[in-house]
This record gives sequence, structure tokens and C-alpha cells, in this order.
Amino acid sequence: MDALKPTYQIINTIQGSAADLVVNDKFLLIGPTANRSPKINLSQNCYLSRIYSLVEKSQRYTYTPGTLAANVDYGFVITQTINGQSRNVAVIYNSGATAPGSAQVVCDALRAVLLKYNNSGKVNVVGTGTSTCIVTGGTGNPLFSMGGPLGGTFAETLDTIALNATPGIAIAHSSGVITVTTLAAHNLSTGALVGITSATGFTFTKNGNASVATLTPSRIHVTGATTFTITGVVGSGTNTGTAVLTVYPSEVAGSYELVAAEVEGNGATLSPNTGRKYTKYVIEYANPVSSLNSISRYQEGSHILFVDDTFDDTTPTEFAALEVRFTEIFGGLAAGGAAADAELLANQTINN
Repeated sequence: MDALKPTYQIINTIQGSAADLVVNDKFLLIGPTANRSPKINLSQNCYLSRIYSLVEKSQRYTYTPGTLAANVDYGFVITQTINGQSRNVAVIYNSGATAPGSAQVVCDALRAVLLKYNNSGKVNVVGTGTSTCIVTGGTGNPLFSMGGPLGGTFAETLDTIALNATPGIAIAHSSGVITVTTLAAHNLSTGALVGITSATGFTFTKNGNASVATLTPSRIHVTGATTFTITGVVGSGTNTGTAVLTVYPSEVAGSYELVAAEVEGNGATLSPNTGRKYTKYVIEYANPVSSLNSISRYQEGSHILFVDDTFDDTTPTEFAALEVRFTEIFGGLAAGGAAADAELLANQTINN
């Protein structure tokens, strides 16, 4: 196969009813007529991946020392990707010949190690607490994972928010659009990641996959102090359970600065809107080309699309409709998602 240079596209204004996505004779065209993508062949291997523009929600782990004894290693390992480089930092304290006098002695020593690594720029987390070591991601820093542990245990702390006491109001849908209603003000922002469990009788369909009672972490669009919708997920059925809403960690992505840096760094003369946030879609495809010797040949290409999330617009449903249609196309479904699209599925291998 021959490789094509990646193409870039920015959509700053989303057309209604997913009109930015046009499928004709197995080819996908993206964007309005004046700003169209190249033709993307859907009849061969074609892959879609997304990087959502998200708000920041820091991670939080709590390490608890176990038995206090002499000559014991206490601690954990933190893995974090910083500027594209994966870093493993061992945060370890050895008790030496004498058992520590308290759990706080152990945790104070671990916090001192964390502080040293932070000051050297090797890791971007903060240690707090007394008899436990609470490890929290620093503001504006990448997410991290914790491994180990040594001489104790650790657990991730995830926030939960109480939902409306009436199950059918707590999790509901209208024409598939899911609305979540909390008991009190949720204090979340559009772009936050949430998951739902124990929504008995309710079905969440995400990326073409239906799941009863459980929603994996998904992005929200805030519609009120106690309400929000779920982006790119279709709901059906009636919730009769005491559902649990969990807020998951996320890091900032898709900012104007990041988008501008990537687009300009690859020689594209495109301009994102200042101060806005974008979702990034990467479509990898293989277009057939003419061959003089009757041997099938293809050109591999990738199209990188940045879409303004329209978080502040008065018509947020336009972005949701675009998301749903992308999911349908790469699931081989006709518009509306109820039936397979025979034209799309013919001789096709597409992946979402």
C-alpha cells in the first residue's frame, strides 16, 4: 500500500441533524461543502478513534501502611506519562532496624519522597494526610496509575453523587436522549466523566453496544444545576433501581492551544477558535486506486478532524447528534440506528 500524508480539518460550527456527515456510495464526506474532507472509503478497513475534550478531575489514591515492623519496605510505584515520556517513580521508605513508632511516621517519610520527586519534575502528584498517605494528581498534570503496594494497601477514591429519590426521574430518556437528575446540585461541568451502575431496567447503548443497568465512563453535557445529559449514549427502558452515579478522573484535552500546536506543527493552515475546546476524531482508511496490472492497490490515509464541542452554545444537541451518527456509520447502521445499512456493510470491515 502507498501511504498518504495525513489530512486535517476543523469544524467550528456544527450543522444540525448530523448533516456534517454524508455517506454516498460507500464514501464518507465530512463537513460543509466549503470545508469538505477528502473522500474516505468505507468499503475497506476503516478505523475511528476519539480523544474527547474533557474537564479536569484529579485522581486520588489512599495508601495505608500495614503491620509496623523493622526492616520493612513501605510504599508504592507511580506511573505517569509526561510530555510523551512514561515515567515510573518508586516511592519507598525502609523502616530500618527499628519498627516505626506509628503509621504517620511511615506516611511522613513517603510524603517526603513524593515532595522530592515533585521538586525535581519527575512526577506531578501531591501527598497529604497523617496516618495514611493520600496521593492526588496535581492541577494541570497528567493522570497517573499506582502500582505495588509494599508493606500496606491502597485504594482509589472515586466521588459519588446522590441521585433523585424517584428512580424514573433519576435516570430517564426522551427519544433516546438520557437525562440524569441529581438529588441536590451536582456541581459538575460539561465534559465531566461519569459512570452509572444499578439502573435496573434501563439500557445504555454506547458505540453500538447495549448494556443493561450499567454505563461505563461517559461524557456529560450540563443542562441545569441538578440535571445533565449523556453525550453519545442512547437510552431505552425505565429505571426502577437505586442507581449509583460515580464521577471519574479526567485530564484536560482538546484545548485551543493544543489543537493549534498540532495543526500548525503539521503544516496545515487552519485556525481553531480562541478559548474553545475540541474533540479530536482520527479516521484511518484505505482508498482503492487504479492499477495498470490488475493487482488491487490501496492508498492508506488518515484524516484528523477537530470539532468544536459547542459547550457554550444554545443548541448542544447538535454535537450529540454528530457523535451518534459517527457511531452509527462505524457500526454499519443506517441513520436512526435501528437497522443495518446494507451499502455500508457490503465488503466492509469497519471498527469503532
